[in-house]
Amino acid sequence: MAHLKESPLFGIILNLLCPGFGHFFWKEYIFGVFIFLIMLIGSVLFFISLLVTLPQAAKIMLLGLPILFFLFTFFDLVKVIRTKQGQVQRSTTAAVVFLVIGVFYQLLVPSAPANFLIHNSPEIYRMDNNHLAPLYKKGDILTANPLAYSANIFFFDYPVYYDLPDRFEIVRFVDSEGRRHTGAVIGLPGEIVELTDGAVAVDGLPKYGRLPGGLSLARDWPLTSVDNRSILVATFNLGSIDSLHHVPITALVGKAGRLF
Repeated sequence: MAHLKESPLFGIILNLLCPGFGHFFWKEYIFGVFIFLIMLIGSVLFFISLLVTLPQAAKIMLLGLPILFFLFTFFDLVKVIRTKQGQVQRSTTAAVVFLVIGVFYQLLVPSAPANFLIHNSPEIYRMDNNHLAPLYKKGDILTANPLAYSANIFFFDYPVYYDLPDRFEIVRFVDSEGRRHTGAVIGLPGEIVELTDGAVAVDGLPKYGRLPGGLSLARDWPLTSVDNRSILVATFNLGSIDSLHHVPITALVGKAGRLF
């Protein structure tokens, strides 16, 4: 630890755990505080981007600039360490304390990336049947990513939904009895959907597109209205449509895909 605490690697680890901590350790206090505040502002902007509709260019600008600045701080930190090696003395105990505080920051502070990912972690599950074959077979390991559509944010009691799945996208959802299913999105909020000869018609007009992996809509289904807070999801049996489910947006678990 004695050698490690004076190396650029240790400073980089501290900076990753808590922005500005590497500079703090090397007694660059003012710039360390500045880095922390800039990244805190970047976190606030990230949460705001989930709550309001912004043009893509605005999102790239608001989120990209803090990230670029954060990357620059690593180059500056390495320069500081090489300049101050042998001049700044920190004990091994101090190094351990900085490291522990950084780890706790990541795990406990809601704006920290690790804490955010813990509260928005994907669901990993095993297919227990062949209903989605040949796309997914029994025994395949899948993941349902909630961040595709929503995010748990610490100052809200419920997830914030900021996007809808695309038509024909594979999703994981919970039915009214609490059972989990994986299926393909057929209808979106406010639509009137009909299945005829394996084709999807929405509000009387055909919607062109294909289900992934050889799944088939080879079944007729009468006009079905989707309310403004739900989507229509098809479940399958051996690759062909078995049933349609009205799924409230809040019952979406996430976008499904193969883990391995």
